[in-house]
Amino acid sequence: MGEGQAGFRRPSIFEPAPVLPLPQSPKSCESGSLTASDDIDVKELEKPNAIYNTLPNGGYGWVVVVCCFMLEFFAEGPVSAFGVFQNYYVNEKFKGRSSNATISLIGVLSSSSMAILGVVSGKLCERFGYKIVPLCGVFTLSLGYFLASFAHEPWHLLLTQGVLCGVGAALTFLPAVVVPAQWFDRHRGLATGAVSLGIGVGGIVWTEFDHLLIKKISISWVLRLTSVIILAVCSASIMLIKTYRVSPTVSRVGVESLRNSNLFIFLTAAFFTGISSLVPFYYLPAYAKDIGISASGGALITSVANAASLAGRVLGAVSSDYFGPLVVLLTAYTLTSLSILFIWTTTHNFVGTMAFGIVFGLGYGATFTQTSTFVAKYFGVDTLPVFVGLYYTLSGIGYLFGPPIAGVILEKTKSWGMLSCAMAWVWPLPRVFESGSNTTAVPHPTIVSSYGTSTLLSDAIKRYSDLISEEAFTPPADYKRGKFATSGELSTLQVKVESSDETLSLETDESYTLDVPINGQATLSANTVYGAIRGLESFSQLLMSYEGARVVRNTPVHIEDKPVLAHRGILLDTARNYYPVEDIKRTLDAMSYNKLNVFHWHIVDSHSWPVESKTYPDLQKNGAYAADMQYSYADVEDIIQYAKERGIRVIPEFDMPGHMFIVGETYPEIMSCMKKQPNWDQYAAEPPSGQLNIADPAASEFAMGVINEYAKLFTDEVFNLGGDEVNRKCWEEDSKVKAYLNKNATATVETLLADFYTNVHGAVKKQKKVGMSWEETLFHSEYTPPKDTIIQTWIDEQSIPKTVAKGYRSIASPSSSYYLDCGHGTWLPNYDGNSWCDPFKTWMHIYNFDAFANVTDSEQRKLIIGAEVALWSEQSDTVTLDKYLWPRAAAMAETAWTGKTDADGHVRTTKEVTQRMHDHRFRMVGRGIGAEPLQPLWCVRNPGNCLLP
Repeated sequence: MGEGQAGFRRPSIFEPAPVLPLPQSPKSCESGSLTASDDIDVKELEKPNAIYNTLPNGGYGWVVVVCCFMLEFFAEGPVSAFGVFQNYYVNEKFKGRSSNATISLIGVLSSSSMAILGVVSGKLCERFGYKIVPLCGVFTLSLGYFLASFAHEPWHLLLTQGVLCGVGAALTFLPAVVVPAQWFDRHRGLATGAVSLGIGVGGIVWTEFDHLLIKKISISWVLRLTSVIILAVCSASIMLIKTYRVSPTVSRVGVESLRNSNLFIFLTAAFFTGISSLVPFYYLPAYAKDIGISASGGALITSVANAASLAGRVLGAVSSDYFGPLVVLLTAYTLTSLSILFIWTTTHNFVGTMAFGIVFGLGYGATFTQTSTFVAKYFGVDTLPVFVGLYYTLSGIGYLFGPPIAGVILEKTKSWGMLSCAMAWVWPLPRVFESGSNTTAVPHPTIVSSYGTSTLLSDAIKRYSDLISEEAFTPPADYKRGKFATSGELSTLQVKVESSDETLSLETDESYTLDVPINGQATLSANTVYGAIRGLESFSQLLMSYEGARVVRNTPVHIEDKPVLAHRGILLDTARNYYPVEDIKRTLDAMSYNKLNVFHWHIVDSHSWPVESKTYPDLQKNGAYAADMQYSYADVEDIIQYAKERGIRVIPEFDMPGHMFIVGETYPEIMSCMKKQPNWDQYAAEPPSGQLNIADPAASEFAMGVINEYAKLFTDEVFNLGGDEVNRKCWEEDSKVKAYLNKNATATVETLLADFYTNVHGAVKKQKKVGMSWEETLFHSEYTPPKDTIIQTWIDEQSIPKTVAKGYRSIASPSSSYYLDCGHGTWLPNYDGNSWCDPFKTWMHIYNFDAFANVTDSEQRKLIIGAEVALWSEQSDTVTLDKYLWPRAAAMAETAWTGKTDADGHVRTTKEVTQRMHDHRFRMVGRGIGAEPLQPLWCVRNPGNCLLP
């Protein structure tokens, strides 16, 4: 050895390291890019590269590699382990109080702060040497883990595990990569590759180490133990590293260097490394869970991917010594690009995900080893601190841009497997819905209650127990997905109800809280049995089936829910066409699946009187279409009870004084303008014409008799009197009306109509009922309804603000949005044209309607108490019932239950809810509801690919 070698002394950690001159040609040395120490023999350093790895200081270069390996193993390994298990760490520590955004932000802060500090750490190493800088980094890293163990809020981790650990990692990572490259030439790739194995091996070992420890001790103590181990082992490793320092070179990185094409490739690669590695690779375990791979399967894929990354580092290291780092970089980027394309387009399952992990791991690992080798070969070893730091700075910017870019891609394509698979959801969307990332098996769930002897609740529990045991719903997007493995098993749903009051009314509390854990027992809490029924429906919708295995996705799930509107209904016209009792019951079932709570039974009209009357028995005899097209008292009572068991009120409508032709078939003497033809349109909204004669006391007597009878049969507190579409000409030409007006000089048709309304509303009041009528009663007559009258608006959307401005409660049923019979053209055969309310109301149009849109006063908004879609039956009967109602009525159901906006004020769009609507429709079909399809199945299975550009 030369005299310079013999004169070597280990520098103090508080002084700059001696300058290391590289074995380059005299021309390179003359360039002034290197500064030689006075005590080192320059001629000795100019010997052939074959002996360079023995100079200076003998074979100590491999000792440096081993020490740097240990530094990476114990410093970066825990950071990598946290990246794999950060969801688990944070959720366990804060018990679901952390959002996915917070969890992701911690990882992004840690990775990006580490990388963005690359240039700074390189400059610090030039100034203070390669010992003091990593020692400071180790201390900062250990401090970050130690303080993280005391975190009480998720944001504490942003400062500790996010910022402090990221800064500490930056100060340790760069020296470990740069130092070995100073000792080698021919085997530089192998040496730096060996150091990079420290991160990969450390990530695997620390992941398993932490996983085992968490089972034995708390997460807080795992973090504290980690901090102690890092501080002890890494400090010892740093003290053993002998380093040399290159000259400060920032000033040499000038315009000429920036024009270098290799530099452009290098820096571009750095940026895209950050983008590509963060999105598909760091989130691989979460992705595996999201597509239903078991915890052990996900762990295996992650381990194999990490092993592939290690193999890629070794192959890349060896290959770079023979083929050069540029060839290795290009090959590696080709592999990573192909793997991302593969997982983007392929069917997402265990084999496909494993293949992705292997290919990406190989490419990413090979890329990882080339940084310092590439710089040393093309720009000189003296530029290592600056260019390596710059590389990690740019990759850090990529880390920051990765998630938003992925978000934009996902928003545009809706097809990335990481998020396109089915998630846990409920329709209507709950007010508060929080979920995790686990999958829980529900093989044979038992529903139990501590409520007591409630028949309503026990029947509901049995009904949903049977439904759950029979249902095997798989979302269409998941038809080709394999069986989902699970993180736990759910055995029981415990139902708790606070109140024994089973009154069903407008004021009924339907709120509930549902918690489904990863393992053990789910709990459903409600104030009333009806809230419990809503919660049971939500629980049933969380269940999905994959190859016969029933699971709940995205556990733990926490739901807090209650409706925005107290009245959420469907109007069904059973007079124009008849619907059997089983059709009505099926409709009530479908309503319960959508948390609708009012069946508005438009039971009679001009065309038929199908309901039994004990007061006027000839009404159904003459008014029903056929003997088997009638509703007996027993039928009505059965339907009311069936509805109540599902939390649904039944409000009858007996529309008067108009729409009464069918009464004239039995009592023509109390009628006006009966069956005018062919000019029926002058006397009625549609044929046949006929109205109660408002000048005849017998007609008023009849009307009050109807009210008195059916107010007892129908038990709900609300009774709908209709009152719409009366025709004045019908009465103006009636002989009895003319005679009455001649005898009463102050009387008019309008005063007669107001008197009639007064009588029938008074009869409702005497029956201790609340009157409900169409808006004409309020706006198109001289009558002033009682203030407790509920006004159903339909003529246009402006009727809603007009109604509440007058101080009346409003049910929104605008024909422009909520009339489901529209869109089939006219039903008059001698006119080929549109009907009065065309076009067809799509589910999107229904969903986009907002009853509150034109009401800003807070007190008036409280008067909007409900929404109701209507199916008038001129062109509907038992054959078309389901497809006309569903799933369009479900669109109203969600906006009436949840409202149009989220808690943060965001207005939900039909684009956002389409996939949930599809899945809900398929679930209803599976439950025997003939809901019509909304799109081709291909669109359902490929979300976001059938949008208007």
